[in-house]
Amino acid sequence: MNKIALIYGPTGGSTEKVAKLIVEKIGKDKIDLIPVKNISTEKWLSYNCLICGTATIGNDTWDQNFRKDDWSSFFPDLLKLNLNHQKIACFGLGDHITYSAHFVDSLGKLVLHLERQGAQTIGKVNVDDYDFSHSEAVIDNQFVGLPIDEDFESEKTEQRILNWVTAIKAEFNK
Repeated sequence: MNKIALIYGPTGGSTEKVAKLIVEKIGKDKIDLIPVKNISTEKWLSYNCLICGTATIGNDTWDQNFRKDDWSSFFPDLLKLNLNHQKIACFGLGDHITYSAHFVDSLGKLVLHLERQGAQTIGKVNVDDYDFSHSEAVIDNQFVGLPIDEDFESEKTEQRILNWVTAIKAEFNK
């Protein structure tokens, strides 16, 4: 069985905490945990199944010419890759109270970039359990990945991860 890569950024905060919880739920022997700032394109392409995690950032950051931090630093290389052979599930952290009109927008942007490169994205989540006004991560009443709000709904994090991991393991055939 090939391992899954869990690539995340930034390090040291809630995104890393959630990434580690996902690893725990999947099993440490089945997954490689890699900060995006430490991955090469060759290493990325060596995986067939990936999980990508990102923190919330504003539209202005994504739409500028790639800020030099974690995901933004890797995007120029990522946008040169053919990801047709990869299944990728994504999660994003956000604050549904303070940023209700932009809840987990970065999750939507990340998935859009991955799909443009040919990746098959999996792990959609129904919006019914979330309270927000708008999100670029919603298509057809589903989030394109797993939204997590560690600021105001941390009590829901573990169950949301468990439900999502069960679903994506089936889609990964793991």
